[in-house]
Amino acid sequence: MSADVWLEDANGDQIVVNQDLDAEMRDMIPMRSSAEVTTTSFNLTYNLTPMLAYAEMPAWREFMGMSGSEAGPIWRKVHDRLTADPEGCRALNPPNGWGNYEQAVEVIGALAAACDAYPDAKIGGWL
Repeated sequence: MSADVWLEDANGDQIVVNQDLDAEMRDMIPMRSSAEVTTTSFNLTYNLTPMLAYAEMPAWREFMGMSGSEAGPIWRKVHDRLTADPEGCRALNPPNGWGNYEQAVEVIGALAAACDAYPDAKIGGWL
């Protein structure tokens, strides 16, 4: 199970965060080839919940409906906390191997950057 989070415009349509997403970011867009990207969905496994809690991230559900300008600074602080203590966070990598520190840093950083780029967007998702 995982959190799938995206940004929505004023019409409720999902935003393509960047048409020129690199290969790593495209891996986070499930079931779509680079030629078929119509939305950007950020996905992170719930197995990383202890690590995200360690970095003081609120529950995913608290972000739903927030604007990019509200959510972005929160995700930026979480990203900063993750990168400030890599060893402490890596100690919380899930023992089953589903998810890891590097993925958490990448996705939370990408969410913060997307919110910076789209401050008026609303956060949506499947939780």
